[in-house]
Amino acid sequence: MLKSSNVIKSSGITIMHPYFWISPEMQWTALNMLVITAFLVMVVMYGIGRSLRVRLGGVPSRVVALDMPWGTQRTEARIRVWKEKGLLKRAFLQTSLRYLWLLCLSPALSIACALLSAGSSGAAAVYGSMLSWGVLLAVPLDVLQNTIMLRKLKGVPRMVVKTDCSVTARFLAFLLKACCFIYIASAIAA
Repeated sequence: MLKSSNVIKSSGITIMHPYFWISPEMQWTALNMLVITAFLVMVVMYGIGRSLRVRLGGVPSRVVALDMPWGTQRTEARIRVWKEKGLLKRAFLQTSLRYLWLLCLSPALSIACALLSAGSSGAAAVYGSMLSWGVLLAVPLDVLQNTIMLRKLKGVPRMVVKTDCSVTARFLAFLLKACCFIYIASAIAA
C-alpha cells in the first residue's frame, strides 16, 4: 500500500480525499474550528429549544420532533401549540440556527474521516477516504430537510416537497453521519 497524507492507494484503488489541497496542519485547524462552532451553536439551540417542549398525547415534543414527522397531524398539532403559546418565533430561530450547525457538522466529520484515513491502512483507509466524500452529500440533504421544516413553521399551505421527502432526506443524512461516527470511533479505538 502506498500512502501519503492526501492520497490513499490500496489494492489498485487510488482515492484522494476532498482536502488533498490543504496541508494536514490546516485540516486539523479547520476541524477544530468547525467542532467548536458546531458545539457553541448546539448549546445556543439547546437553550432556545428548552422552552419549546410541549406535550402532545402525553409525549414531550420539541423542534427535533419535526425532523422525523410520522404524520402531518402531529406536526400541525405541534405548530398549533407553539402558535398558541407564542413560541413559533423561537422554533423558527432554532430551526434557522440549525443551518449553521449542519453546515459545520458534515464538513467536520468529513475532515475527521480524511485525517484518520491518512493514518490507517488497507480497506480502513479507503473506507475513510470514501466517507470523507460521502458525508458531504449530507449537506444538501440537510439543507433540503431544514428548508422543509422552515416552510412548515411559516405555515406554507401547500409544500412543494412532501413530508416523505423530508423524512427520506433526514434519514439518508443521518445514515451518512452515523457511518462517519462509527468509522471515527473504530479508528480511534484501533
